[in-house]
Amino acid sequence: MTVLRRWSRLGQAFRHTYAMKSVTVGAFFGPFVGVALGLFAIQKTQTGIASTLMALVPIFIIVPSAIMFNEKIRPQQVIGAIVSIAGATLFFV
Repeated sequence: MTVLRRWSRLGQAFRHTYAMKSVTVGAFFGPFVGVALGLFAIQKTQTGIASTLMALVPIFIIVPSAIMFNEKIRPQQVIGAIVSIAGATLFFV
C-alpha cells in the first residue's frame, strides 16, 4: 500500500458498507466455518474420507461458475480437480 501510494483507496473501500459487509461475511463463512466443519468431519469420520470430501472443493468452484457465467470447463480445470482429489485419496490409502 505504501509503495504503490494507495492508502487513500483503503479509506474509500471502508466507506462502501455493502462491500465491507460482503467481505466480512465471506471472511467468516469461508475460512472460519470451512475449517471448523473440516475438523468436525475429521473428528466424526475417518480422516481419509473427510480429506477426500474436502478435496472436492475445486469441483464445487468449477461447476457452479461454469453454469452461472456460461463458461466452458477447460481441460486444465478438470485435470487439476482430478489431481486434487486423487492426491488426497492416495494420501490415506
